[in-house]
Amino acid sequence: MQEPHEQIRHRGREQEQVRQQRRYQPFYCEENIWWLCAEPPLGVHIELVIFVASLSGICPIAEQQAGAADGVAWWDYHCIALDQKRRIWDLDTQLPQPVAARIWIAHSFPQAAAWPAPLRPLFRLVPSADYLRDFSSDRRHMRDAAGHWLQPPPPWPCIGVGDSADAKASTRTDTKGDLRYYRDLSASDGPGIVIDLDAFLAIYCADEGAVHGPRIT
Repeated sequence: MQEPHEQIRHRGREQEQVRQQRRYQPFYCEENIWWLCAEPPLGVHIELVIFVASLSGICPIAEQQAGAADGVAWWDYHCIALDQKRRIWDLDTQLPQPVAARIWIAHSFPQAAAWPAPLRPLFRLVPSADYLRDFSSDRRHMRDAAGHWLQPPPPWPCIGVGDSADAKASTRTDTKGDLRYYRDLSASDGPGIVIDLDAFLAIYCADEGAVHGPRIT
């Protein structure tokens, strides 16, 4: 039987292998998940793309690779996916990959019940097929006022703006496919539906025998 520290090291190696097998760029979670939907592992069907945020504009999520010493990252938003087995694919987590939704929630938001309402996570649920078809980003949110990158961009072209990786390229900013419509969870007319933590727990973290969540159109 492995000792605890050996288990941690083994988990770290597995996580790195998962990232090497996927298209992955730190701080570009929405694009990483788009590619996960486009190129899923064998036998995996991604059902939902999930944007996680709060009404305060900042949402603490634990067990994150980019987190502080306590593992908590204070994201303005985060993007993950849910597959047909109710497993979460979070390419930035320190948890196993993928992991049961109930485990991801328990470890990512261990104190959420005690948080003030504006900090509590909300979840925008979007069918993966819709996300693949509609999502677009010119990455302008990752540039400062002078146009410099806040974080190095992915090596692949921008999604939904043709074949150009140029941040000035034309994008579908007049449609609901633009990134801002996904990350703003206060917008009632955005893609998919928005639910709170209690609803997410009831729908996707119940016993395996429970019925699946509502159809999202």
